[in-house]
Amino acid sequence: PEAIAALERSSQWPEHAEVPRARLLIGEAYRRSGKLNEAAITFREVANQYWRLPVAPQAALSAAETFLEAGKLPEAEAEFRHVLRDYLESPAAPRAQLGLGRVAFVAGKYAAARSAYQAAAVLFASAGIG
Repeated sequence: PEAIAALERSSQWPEHAEVPRARLLIGEAYRRSGKLNEAAITFREVANQYWRLPVAPQAALSAAETFLEAGKLPEAEAEFRHVLRDYLESPAAPRAQLGLGRVAFVAGKYAAARSAYQAAAVLFASAGIG
């Protein structure tokens, strides 16, 4: 709680270069303390507010993964698709595609999961990962 409060004080200077990173750390602190909804919302806000910065794809991916962890499958799917739509060339894209596979698998949509995992393998290979 003290760490979150200290990091939130940095938001008093929204134009400071370190604010997006500080806000990501706030989201991670919420996540680690089990406040998954607050974490996901914080990550989503960072992605939306700083969409032009390199931090945005990771923030959107973190939002998606946190929604998935919280069992909020529609929100997770929407965020994973957001990463793929807006940041396809980023290192977050293959992980977002993999996340879509996890969402489908958890939802019991095994054919969709398989397709998503195959697409993820292609993205990982094209990115030189795996």
